Amino acid sequence: MSTPATTNQDSEKLSAGPSLPTVITWLLVFSVAFAWIESAVVHYLHFHFYPDGFKFPLVEWKLSVLMVEVIREASTMIVLAAVAFFAGRSWWRRLAYFMTCLGIWDIFYYVWLLLFEGWPQSPLTDDLLFLIPVPWAGPVIAPVLVSVFLIVSAALIIWFEEKRGVFKPGLLVVSLTLLSWALILYSFMESAPMIIESLDIGPFNWWVFAFGLIVWCAAIARVVTSSSRYSVKNPHGNTQNPRIR
Repeated sequence: MSTPATTNQDSEKLSAGPSLPTVITWLLVFSVAFAWIESAVVHYLHFHFYPDGFKFPLVEWKLSVLMVEVIREASTMIVLAAVAFFAGRSWWRRLAYFMTCLGIWDIFYYVWLLLFEGWPQSPLTDDLLFLIPVPWAGPVIAPVLVSVFLIVSAALIIWFEEKRGVFKPGLLVVSLTLLSWALILYSFMESAPMIIESLDIGPFNWWVFAFGLIVWCAAIARVVTSSSRYSVKNPHGNTQNPRIR
């Protein structure tokens, strides 16, 4: 028979949930598998609309097909966000899990497409990245780099919460991160008017994109350099967690 102490220990284990390695492992498995589903759908679209291989200018779609694709893309983000929401216990951890899933999913999306149809031919091959709120476009290497940055940033958030108990970015870190995302999104959406008008794209704005990554690097560096003084003991023995400014 189980003793009250054993029962309490079992209850604590259940309330604590699975360990971090278990959660991360299943998030990776989910992201890779979900990327297969995404790649399979896009492979069918390529097979139907671009039998000679995907390339710009785009083939004109019926409005009904376009709306289905837009809703499918929105649903994909909802699924990724839902998995991250239920996997995490704090809002920062949920954001980190979402960034991890999104990064792994996007990288393996291209891995599976390369396996399915030998596309993209090179890291500089242009791709239609997203349709919400306007069409995004850019060379394949660009979203892959963003995915790597997402994964690294997520790892930092998780590390702080695991080792320091909490993650508190200051205004500078948040501002740099948001600025970097805005610059990167602008580089992706800059060709949107041209895509809408002529279904084609212009040269990718590498300068804006690169500057966005540099600003993101600055935010990451600020977090890393602040880690040594992030958690300190006060005279009463309690842990204080000052913000990373």
